[in-house]
Amino acid sequence: MLCFSSVLHASWNFISKSNSPSAAFLLVANTVDCVILVPVAVVFGVEYAAFPSSVWMLIIITGLFQTLYYASLAGAYRSGDMSLGYPLARSSPVIVVTVVTFILGEGDTISLQCVVGIYLTYTLVLISMSWAKNVSYVVGFRQLSIPIGVMMGVFLLREPLYRPKAFGVVILLIGLVLIAV
Repeated sequence: MLCFSSVLHASWNFISKSNSPSAAFLLVANTVDCVILVPVAVVFGVEYAAFPSSVWMLIIITGLFQTLYYASLAGAYRSGDMSLGYPLARSSPVIVVTVVTFILGEGDTISLQCVVGIYLTYTLVLISMSWAKNVSYVVGFRQLSIPIGVMMGVFLLREPLYRPKAFGVVILLIGLVLIAV
């Protein structure tokens, strides 16, 4: 199921890249996802009316940021390779959280050592999860969509496979193998 999910995730990005990427396409795809999931939530008894107004405000704000993300992703796909843009988009949360921390004025609480640690941790997280015996396997294997997306870009869209890109995919695959064994 995780492999299927990874292929689906990389596939909708591939479809977006191969069909003149636009924020409109990505937003329509996201809307379709929501429409499909609403009946599932109803069947399982999610009571939307029970959500406090503060939750609805956070949902609206999240939607605005998701729109910004889709517009940025479409722009990245229009101007660059999917085999580069997709891995960056999948891994950008660690970068965004660090930058926003500085923007919000909390950067002085993060030392250079901490910043290096964040990036080192992110790089090594797949390897370290190989020793975990819990749901973190799911998080690790969801990253399988990154090499799938890169390969779709390289083989289906005929994008170049530069050494750093290939090296990154190999490191990620090694991490996934370590999780599996």
